Amino acid sequence: MLQIDELLDPDNPTLDDQRNTLAYEIQESIKPPVLSGPASQLKAIREVYVSNKIALQMEHLPVDDNTPSFAFWQYLIAVDKKYKASLPHGNAS
Repeated sequence: MLQIDELLDPDNPTLDDQRNTLAYEIQESIKPPVLSGPASQLKAIREVYVSNKIALQMEHLPVDDNTPSFAFWQYLIAVDKKYKASLPHGNAS
């Protein structure tokens, strides 16, 4: 909307205020990741990774901390498909 206002009325004295407000709203909407403390996103990612690694190992797949990311995800996708296919009608619904 600001761009339209600038095109329609470039001499509008409120444009600077609109630009400042927009810049502030954009900065407030971009939140940096939490990297420490109890809500650490790194901790959450690690917990999910370990959980997935254990689930794949329980499927007797050769997964450890040295497994390449691509192979790890391919294993996850294959196991997910396997279990979805075993559900009635082949889905989780």
